[in-house]
Amino acid sequence: MPKVNSILKQRGFVALWAGQTISSLGSQLSGIAFPVFAIASLHANEFQMGSLNTANTLSFLAVGLIAGAWVDRWIKRQVMIIADLIRLIAIAMIPLLWFGGVLQFWHLLVIASVLGLATVFFDVAYQSYLPILLDKEHIGTGNARLETTSQITNVASPGIVGQIIAVTSAPFVIILDAISFGVSAISLMAIKDREVPKPKSDRRPLRTEIAEGLRFVGSQRLIRAISANTAVGNFFTTMATTMIPLLLLRDLKMPVGLYGLAFSMAAVGGLVGAALTPRLIKLIGEGQLIVSSSILLAFAGLSQLLLFVVPAQFAAAVMIPA
Repeated sequence: MPKVNSILKQRGFVALWAGQTISSLGSQLSGIAFPVFAIASLHANEFQMGSLNTANTLSFLAVGLIAGAWVDRWIKRQVMIIADLIRLIAIAMIPLLWFGGVLQFWHLLVIASVLGLATVFFDVAYQSYLPILLDKEHIGTGNARLETTSQITNVASPGIVGQIIAVTSAPFVIILDAISFGVSAISLMAIKDREVPKPKSDRRPLRTEIAEGLRFVGSQRLIRAISANTAVGNFFTTMATTMIPLLLLRDLKMPVGLYGLAFSMAAVGGLVGAALTPRLIKLIGEGQLIVSSSILLAFAGLSQLLLFVVPAQFAAAVMIPA
């Protein structure tokens, strides 16, 4: 217990932990509310849902490489504060436009693009911030606390969000997400650290830093293989996550509360996987585990088809008069 007690005495970490817990909860709120709102209120179709996902993730492809080099030159905490404030304003525009009666689908595309861009910079800065905030001996414990809290919110939030949307509305839940970004920004403002900008004399041209990173990745056979595996997996996973809300909410008429519970059950699987990973690595090795996980993911996708589409078609056939 000494490490836990000592890390809880770090006021900066406690502020970061509290703010990111609220922010993670808010992200779960909008993660469920966003597709519900797009499908139920704006009657989004397949193309529009795909466009919405593209708008949200395109920034990772467009500026992901240069974001790391830029953030390395800036003060990480300031980057995160600015990103949170941008996300607060962007997400708050949805309920404002909706209650004003002027919200259109293209507004969601623009807002999703802004959210994605701000999130790229926040995530890059966040991944580099803990070593600045904590001593080396506390970094592992701090990471564990942050990751555990994130996983818990992943499990608990979707089911709760589904019930909130069922009782209130998706725009109300999106307001809560905007508030969570504000709480995160305030918690970061309360932190005092000693980070200073990287001296200009230590900076090299962005083009040089990016080229070196690409050459390093390209020269490593293992990294190339893992990157290709991740890229293909993310492509088809994104395709599935785009269509699943349409299938469940529009085609199968699943209640919003049950929709949220389904995602909570999926998050439980994530917790189980995180707990088993260290043992499985020791048992079969990291490389074999990556291959096995990819194969199991393919079967999981097939099972979704069998569990949702086939029973629905069967029920429809039963109800059709002979």
